[in-house]
Amino acid sequence: MLVPDTIQGAIDFFANHKTTWDTNKVTLNITAAQITSLNSKVAAAQTKLAAAQAARLQSKAATVELEEALADLRTFGASLIKVIRATAQGSATPLAIYSAAEIPPPGPNAPLPPPDAPQLAIPTISNTGKVTLKWKSNLADREFYNVYRKLQSESAFRMLAAVASKQYVDEAVPQGTESACYYIIAQRSDKTSVDSNVVNVYFGAGAGTGQTVVLKAA
Repeated sequence: MLVPDTIQGAIDFFANHKTTWDTNKVTLNITAAQITSLNSKVAAAQTKLAAAQAARLQSKAATVELEEALADLRTFGASLIKVIRATAQGSATPLAIYSAAEIPPPGPNAPLPPPDAPQLAIPTISNTGKVTLKWKSNLADREFYNVYRKLQSESAFRMLAAVASKQYVDEAVPQGTESACYYIIAQRSDKTSVDSNVVNVYFGAGAGTGQTVVLKAA
């Protein structure tokens, strides 16, 4: 984060930069009026901080005023940083702009981590033999789920579908199926979670019709 989270750190950041920004205001596309306003807001935040510290935070009013002054400083300071960055983006020498402002250029976006593994719940089966799978997961940006199934007659799992919601209805259980196993994998971009828990569905007579069903979660 460019501007520190702490009160003293935020005030010091703008106090340390205001002279440099004033010196380079033409290069940074900042007006003299904005520099004057920044100086005033830094001074106001420093004054309110001193008042709050002197009262050892016993004065609620002083603390509230400090927070208001700091919020005002952050908002205005952020608008100046936005102007500087916009100026740098439109410049043929953006690094010179950032150097003059004594702020770092924006770095590359950090890659998102792999998603967490979903947690499958006990499935339900309709009277027509459709298996409804539901799972828990912290759905994140650009995340979807791959659904896998293996019938008792198959030697390996195969993917049935990729869905964005946290449920899937398997409408294609073959007639006569004795059992089926399911698991889910969450995916975000090219990163995948570890496998979810495996859920085994054991069908009784008339498998695939929903006549007699025994469910067991592995």
